[in-house]
Amino acid sequence: MSSKLRAECGRFRLSLALSLTTAGLIGVGMASALAQTPSTSHVVTRAYLMSGFGDAGTGAMNTMGAKLRAHGIIVTVGSYTQADAFAADACAHSKDRIIVVGYSLGATAGAQLATAARACGVHYVRLVGIDPLGSSAAVSSGVSATNFVGALQGTISGARNTAAPGYDHAGIINSPRMQARFVAAALSH
Repeated sequence: MSSKLRAECGRFRLSLALSLTTAGLIGVGMASALAQTPSTSHVVTRAYLMSGFGDAGTGAMNTMGAKLRAHGIIVTVGSYTQADAFAADACAHSKDRIIVVGYSLGATAGAQLATAARACGVHYVRLVGIDPLGSSAAVSSGVSATNFVGALQGTISGARNTAAPGYDHAGIINSPRMQARFVAAALSH
């Protein structure tokens, strides 16, 4: 489909949604959904947020996920054990921008997910690691990565490793100040 035809379809969807709303045939919510349906030329951003062992950090991941959703990002929150499924989903959407945020074991799995997404052809992959265990994780060339080094002193090879002193392992993920930094890092290009 040509870009001109896609643009025309997008204008038609908006026009139809507004006409149906004006006529009272559908509610405003549905009109809004129709108007915001992305065309195939629109760049979509997907984020995968992964907690650590025993779902440590899940509450914080849900909080940060809501902040990313407010920017129009499609967000999936889960455990580090779901990294393979998240990688398959990212590869199925290789034209989309991919953001990966991982805490503890989720940071280690996040590095693997980001590398897999890049390997399957995703052009934009952003990783934010948060206090990973150890220093065995690495990201491939082409992955934009920042890792916040906390109490566990874990680093990610190929990432910009940034010290986050003054927090224990649980404190770093539960701090609203640090969560704001993680979200800002995820949104940075």
